[in-house]
Amino acid sequence: APLVWPAQASQFSGFPLEAHPSQAAAFFFALMRFSCLVTLVAAEQSQWTCDGCTAGVAIRYQECALEHGNPCQELNPEGLMTSGQGKKKDQACCMRKEQHDACMTCALKDDSHGTGGTVNGGKVNKCYYREAECLAGDKKKEADKEWGKAGGEGMKSAGYGF
Repeated sequence: APLVWPAQASQFSGFPLEAHPSQAAAFFFALMRFSCLVTLVAAEQSQWTCDGCTAGVAIRYQECALEHGNPCQELNPEGLMTSGQGKKKDQACCMRKEQHDACMTCALKDDSHGTGGTVNGGKVNKCYYREAECLAGDKKKEADKEWGKAGGEGMKSAGYGF
């Protein structure tokens, strides 16, 4: 028995009012394959989010870099570096390096467009790989607030006699 489509569906899908069940199934599976392909492409483009960019990630990257140099360098079967296809020096460390690179990119992203510090769905750590610099900057901001207090009180507390 032929499959009967509602009138509204036939207007948008291109199917006639009566379609053979195998045609409907073929259309359905083609649509499913397309949606899976789109999902895979989107997932590959944003493998790393900006979440989890902590000092621990930086330390694990540094340990790998100390041991392997560039852990993503391809090696040929004899264990020599090659520019073509080969086996990576260390796959786990290569993934740590890729995460570190993504975190560095996230930390440098400009938030002037007002996303609230989120990129690829993750919270951006603007101080990734430069925590000491950020801490020094916070202390300087606090000192600047004290310095400019009315009546010179900030300058008196800093040792300047007024």
